[in-house]
Amino acid sequence: MGNIIDAPTTGESTIVEFDVYSPKRVSYIVATKNRAADLQRALALVREFITPDDELIIVDGRSTDDTRRVVERNADIIHRFISESDVNAAHAVNKGIMLAQGRYIRQVTDDDIVHPAGIEQAIQVMDQHPEVDLMVCGGTKQILDNPPFEVWIPPGVNYGNSTEDVFRFTGTGAGFVIRRNALPLIGLVPPGIAADVEFVLQAIDRGATVRFCRINLFHHPIHSGSYIIKHQNESLKDVYRLLRRYCSLKFYVYYRVHRFFRRIPAWRQLVKAWKRNRRFPQRVWNKALRASKIITPDPDSVGATEPKKPERWDGGFS
Repeated sequence: MGNIIDAPTTGESTIVEFDVYSPKRVSYIVATKNRAADLQRALALVREFITPDDELIIVDGRSTDDTRRVVERNADIIHRFISESDVNAAHAVNKGIMLAQGRYIRQVTDDDIVHPAGIEQAIQVMDQHPEVDLMVCGGTKQILDNPPFEVWIPPGVNYGNSTEDVFRFTGTGAGFVIRRNALPLIGLVPPGIAADVEFVLQAIDRGATVRFCRINLFHHPIHSGSYIIKHQNESLKDVYRLLRRYCSLKFYVYYRVHRFFRRIPAWRQLVKAWKRNRRFPQRVWNKALRASKIITPDPDSVGATEPKKPERWDGGFS
């Protein structure tokens, strides 16, 4: 029999919490298969933020390229390495989760950019808020050659109260920080195509505390070789499956209708024009009042600097 970790005692009862068996701070998991060059780039990035208190787990789907050599070159930062066949990426990540010994779990994909300062900020927030089981952080996404856009939710939304929040706001698995002791409640990563979406839905549906945190954690490029681009129809079908399973019929119909109109170019242009010009009458009226001197500037404010806009990445919950 192995030794039992010493635990504090209260009277005759022994208290042994789950985190007693989490000797590491963060478990970083990289799932890969026949992407040696991408893996090397990802490991070079991991070197920028991994600490001696963390661990790195590589789960390889039995690659036939130079993956093994890349692993050997980076053996100094790799704590566990598995190379065997798997069904899909979610299957591989789940193997890493079952091996993880960190208080927190972060998947690192080989095509994302992770900001080291964002990682440290996210871990600090999780340490300060033990009630949060799954934190979804912000960042930027870029679809093909389109300009990048922010994954950001404004304050006051109270994200995570409803499964509908997952469809109302943009998010991605690149922003996840998972508390390991919440996994018995949340469960493992589902094997579907939209696995990251379903994981959040599953967490909310099972009563876990899910929050969005305004931290700039990642840049997530979606390129022509990305699964969601190569299999758009299958991905959309999986999203509709999740809508039917986790949301009301009313919201499901709303989402389908909204998406239908959003795909019409003329409708998109109309919405953009409305957003751009909805305050136009008020601006014209204010300008006319100033010109007629009905509205005059406050003498005390002349020459004063503009009030500073609130910081978007302030680390607060939305």
